Amino acid sequence: MKYKIKNSDIFINGKIISEGSEVELTPIQIQGLEYLLIPIESASESNSEPNEVSPEFISGSASQTENEKTSKKNKGNKK
Repeated sequence: MKYKIKNSDIFINGKIISEGSEVELTPIQIQGLEYLLIPIESASESNSEPNEVSPEFISGSASQTENEKTSKKNKGNKK
């Protein structure tokens, strides 16, 4: 499967692969590196149906809820 490297360069098979590069890796090669890799879906792997978006995301209420949580957390921390 193909992955894009994030946050660091990695050393695989005797080569340094730069951050932002795309590389094809086996499941054994990705062990311990999962936090540095973003899976890339190739055209053959992607399905033909469009991705569903939750109604909360469309209306913006998901981001409002997150902001409300943050503001409630910060209220008690003022001195």
